[in-house]
Formats: sequence, structure tokens, C-alpha cells
Amino acid sequence: MRDEEAIVLSIPVRLQRIGQGTRLIMHAGTSSTAKPNAALIKLLARAHQQQQHQLLHEKRASINELADRAQMNASYATRLLRLAWLAPDITQAILHGRHPPALTADKLMRAVPGPVDWQEQRVALGFG
Repeated sequence: MRDEEAIVLSIPVRLQRIGQGTRLIMHAGTSSTAKPNAALIKLLARAHQQQQHQLLHEKRASINELADRAQMNASYATRLLRLAWLAPDITQAILHGRHPPALTADKLMRAVPGPVDWQEQRVALGFG
């Protein structure tokens, strides 16, 4: 191939440490295929499952009783239940893989009992 036929593509990227690994991050909009994070989805599914179970079956149970039945400690159960009240657009973004690359399941759990206000949630979790 001759030099005048060469095509050079420049894509702004950066390496970012996420959890225990490193990812190559491209600016938003440069990738057409988002890859949902299975750990985040599992965490949200578990939160909604616990919330639904609590609302339908355990109306008078304390958080300690709920935690015992779910075989988890009360602190984890409390944080997990709070995830069921994330802003709907945050939940949708996570389900579709459009969340900030630095958002991990661990970071999401550490962010709760984060802000109840949805706009504050977006800022705290890197959505805006």
C-alpha cells in the first residue's frame, strides 16, 4: 500500500481503571453497541425482587426479619432495597448498557443511601 492510499482514523480514547480492571473508554456516541453490565443488572433485579416480595408478602416485617429470610445482613438488605428507588432513567440506562463506564455494582451499592432526589442521584452516579 502506498502512503497516499493510507487512511488514518483518530478516535479520542482514554484508559480508565474500573473496579479491578482497566477499560479503553471512547467518548459518548462513538460506539453504537452498548454492552450491559451483568453485575449491575443482577443487582437491580435483586433489589426489585426484594422490594416486590416485601410489598406483597412482608408488610409488617422489619428490615432485620427481611434480611434474615433473604440470608443477608441488614445493612446490605437496606442498601439493596434503596436501589429499587433509583431514577427510572438511571435504571433504563443500566439495563441498556448506557451507564457511565466507571459505574460498577460495588460503586452503586456504596452510593446508597445516596440522594433520594433523582437529579442528585444522576449527579452522584455520573449521569449528569
